[in-house]
Amino acid sequence: MLAFMPHLCEAMLGESPKLPNVATWWCGDAAARNYVQMNANGMLLSSAQSRMLPFDPDDDIVYGAHLRDTLESRLALEGASLVGQEIASVSTTPALVDGRLVPRPMTLRMFLCRTPKGWRVMPGGYARIGRTEDLSAVSMKRGGSVADVWIVSDNPVPIETMADQVRGRYPRPQSGTLPSRAADNLYWLGRYAERIEHMVRMLRAQNLRLAEVGERDGPLSKSIAAYMKELPLDPTKPLPQELLWTLNSAVLSASRVHDRFSIDGWSALRDITDTAVDLAPTLVPGDATARAMTRLLYKIAALSGLVHENMFRFTDWQFLSVGRAIERTTTMAAVLAHFADAGAPEGSLDVALEIGDCIMTYHRRYSLGCQRDTVIDLMVFDTMNPRSLLFQLEAMRTQIAKLPGAEDHGLMSPLARAMLKVHAELAVKTPEQVDTKFLLALADEVGEASNLLSAAYLS
Repeated sequence: MLAFMPHLCEAMLGESPKLPNVATWWCGDAAARNYVQMNANGMLLSSAQSRMLPFDPDDDIVYGAHLRDTLESRLALEGASLVGQEIASVSTTPALVDGRLVPRPMTLRMFLCRTPKGWRVMPGGYARIGRTEDLSAVSMKRGGSVADVWIVSDNPVPIETMADQVRGRYPRPQSGTLPSRAADNLYWLGRYAERIEHMVRMLRAQNLRLAEVGERDGPLSKSIAAYMKELPLDPTKPLPQELLWTLNSAVLSASRVHDRFSIDGWSALRDITDTAVDLAPTLVPGDATARAMTRLLYKIAALSGLVHENMFRFTDWQFLSVGRAIERTTTMAAVLAHFADAGAPEGSLDVALEIGDCIMTYHRRYSLGCQRDTVIDLMVFDTMNPRSLLFQLEAMRTQIAKLPGAEDHGLMSPLARAMLKVHAELAVKTPEQVDTKFLLALADEVGEASNLLSAAYLS
């Protein structure tokens, strides 16, 4: 088209182009082919079907001078598919190379905007700069570079923007609708984060006791190992693969809600994962692993704090919080069902308190040694304890009540009714009535509430 554009302009518009293009000859025309052959030293030969702009040629572009011996035969055989273009003399620009200003060939791409008053040239542009004095180096494929071209003004210039301008009081926008896929990832991110903490606490409890007694055959060690297998966690490994898999699942969920999750929280989660991966090959069972798990717990606490302090309380927060509360409720119920069982070995109640991070509060409140009813009172009913079952159930009810459709003209949703039922069944109990069977049934009911939430919002 470049070869015919000047003639088309004169034939259709009755005038010559206001700006000349690169002189081009289509070699399918005998006269043009002869001109290209006679002026080969000043020509570039390339495909007539190329869609590239000048100075951004196809890989098969060649200098006519390089084809001196074969040019005539090639033009005769392939003339209709070739064009010859004049090697244009381009401007140069100062370029800073190795600390010195040197001239380099440069082309400038302008941008125009069509307006009701005609075409408007936009200020500035886009430059391609050669890395050497060779003209062909302007092409990006031959080592050229790009640069923005700015127009400098001596005076302040107005800021042009297509954004709506504020007139009067700024209207606060709505938070918007939360897509079900985002809600699903936030919900599971909350569950995975809590699950990771529970796994780390279990590994620390196991290795602390291993460091104390130095053997795995005692009744309490076997009981801890049996519980870990149910999580599942390999009780023979200092840092089991299942923990790394859960960390990867959390990272994957967080990566899908980058725009809704705390940036610092994301960095903290990645730091936990990287630390666990680095520790895994070097740990040995016992005191070293217990200290490593404490280190991971500090990082997990940092993640929880960052998320709690930095996330806005939009619907995003509700799904994340409900996920954490459901996971914490089911895990703590399972811990108490296992370690507060009537047949649990000596020392099991201490393990339950340690997993629930309640040891200091328990010994400050109760002067006696570990008793099942007092442990249940603290870890099930105490609403000032953020790890107690009743605290978590109340937190879940609060967050579920804020979800869309939680109530319709006084009629509670199936999810809200299920949580009210579980909460009421526990709230009317006394520590003596909360046995292993009840705790396992409570965990099942909370798990069913999770299914109701998935059916209502995440499917």
